[in-house]
Amino acid sequence: MGKLDYAERQEDRKERLEGAADRARSDAERAFASSDRIADAIPLGQPILVGHHSEGHHRRDIARMRNGTSRAMERLRDAAEYERRAAAIGKGGISSDDPEAIAKLTTQVETLDGLQERMKSANKLVKKGDRAGLLEMGFVPARVEQLFQKDFMGNLGFAPYAITNNGANIRRIRERIVQLEAAAKRTPMETIIGAGWTLSEDVDDNRILIEFNTKPAAEIREALKRGGFKWSPTRGAHIRMTSNGAIYQAKSILGIPL
Repeated sequence: MGKLDYAERQEDRKERLEGAADRARSDAERAFASSDRIADAIPLGQPILVGHHSEGHHRRDIARMRNGTSRAMERLRDAAEYERRAAAIGKGGISSDDPEAIAKLTTQVETLDGLQERMKSANKLVKKGDRAGLLEMGFVPARVEQLFQKDFMGNLGFAPYAITNNGANIRRIRERIVQLEAAAKRTPMETIIGAGWTLSEDVDDNRILIEFNTKPAAEIREALKRGGFKWSPTRGAHIRMTSNGAIYQAKSILGIPL
């Protein structure tokens, strides 16, 4: 098989990342299932019987349940990161190149907003000791009992860092929506032709292109690399996704007045 061209290599990388995301989600599902099996074996509402012969086993089961849940959450975070990296390649997922990116990101924010409110509401009920209220929210009995078990930092319910991290993700995605909306209104850059090079913007492909008449000097190639530009054999140009930063870097490298 001949050497893969740029687009094929990117597609191959995207498929590998999506495969890794699928495996991570499968790991998370198995960890959740294992935790649930342990929970199902504990009678609903059964407290730890201090001094009873079952105390040690009960405490180990709780620790295994919490570790399993932590493992599941970790693998879900891994899956999300793999999916983010796959989407950044530009083919599928919520990429800036996707014409529906703003709509998809808006849906993502709405989902995370719902999760934020769910965690906060659950914590209020935990603070009140309201198990019935948690059941009404849709939590299964085993999960309700988990929420009343302290984690390694002594927290009951959803840990403060989980709520903080989710809030940070919401803010990050909202900022990205604002950036995409601003980019959609931006006037495309005019093509600039210099001594041995052409700087242009491909609006349809959402890319800034720098084309050289001959192979640029080593120091220019290094500057392009530092500036985030990559060589595209299919385009015969050094390219980078369109942004104000990309235009700034391109002009700086080519010595165009800013």
